[in-house]
Amino acid sequence: MGLKIENGMITGYSGQEADLVIPEGVTKIADNVFEGHTEIVSVVFPEGLQEIGKESFMGCTSLQDVSLPDSVTAADSRAFYQCGAVQSVRLSKGLKKIGDQCFMGTAISSIELPFGLRYIGSGLSQTVSS
Repeated sequence: MGLKIENGMITGYSGQEADLVIPEGVTKIADNVFEGHTEIVSVVFPEGLQEIGKESFMGCTSLQDVSLPDSVTAADSRAFYQCGAVQSVRLSKGLKKIGDQCFMGTAISSIELPFGLRYIGSGLSQTVSS
């Protein structure tokens, strides 16, 4: 699969999978890990994942949908930036932080924000198309 995992964190990726499955036990995806991997069409995130780092999936232009498990508390800046094929996003009920421009450059038309959200970075209102 090409994943490099250290202490529960994905720190590198050298694979070419279209359908990516993040294994159980991963609690964080480091910054820039999947950046520019245009072959990724779908990602299954495990329950227990807590944080998606900055620019983790930036430029994954074939990624179609994002569904975050309820364990995710932070999606950092530009985590899904310029993922133009993403049309729907399901946010974690436990999400506390959406970083700057997290979903900018996607094709989502609406997004439901969780009740306990504490921080919304810049660019979210520009993300949702009308």
